[in-house]
Amino acid sequence: MSADSPLHRERICKKLVEDQAIIDVIAKNMLNVYEGTYSFSKILDEQNTIVVTYVPKLPFDNALPPIILRLQSQLDQVEMTTAINHSLDVYQQYHQLPAVLFILPNKLSNPFLDPFDPIQDKPYLFCLPGAAWCCKCFLLSNNVENTSTYQEDELYKLSRLLLEGLDSS
Repeated sequence: MSADSPLHRERICKKLVEDQAIIDVIAKNMLNVYEGTYSFSKILDEQNTIVVTYVPKLPFDNALPPIILRLQSQLDQVEMTTAINHSLDVYQQYHQLPAVLFILPNKLSNPFLDPFDPIQDKPYLFCLPGAAWCCKCFLLSNNVENTSTYQEDELYKLSRLLLEGLDSS
């Protein structure tokens, strides 16, 4: 993500915080919950990453995990370690392991993707099974050949909208 597009980043952050439709698309696709179940909790806007935490709206929804959205320009060992540490911080705060969604503009190398499994009906979405630091871990990147097939999928469209105009430096 380019540091020289602060207005664009600011708009993205504002949408991720205020737009309930965006929150609903993320929560529904990650956890299969009803619209309006989650709300914004916290946002971090770092140099190459925007991290948003969503939590269940109602106190009796404590069976539902927090959701962490990580919109970032790259994912490597250092970034993954940062994500794990952030997940553990969220666990400390909410006493539940979070569900994590990485959205990346770039393709990832096969060695990095090896532990991830593609989701059958959403081949652009990958899942990391058995991660001890979160209850679910999803990765959405450009690691698919024919993206025109997914243009109508709401999570895919949202990811493209959020990444539009951001550089992958």
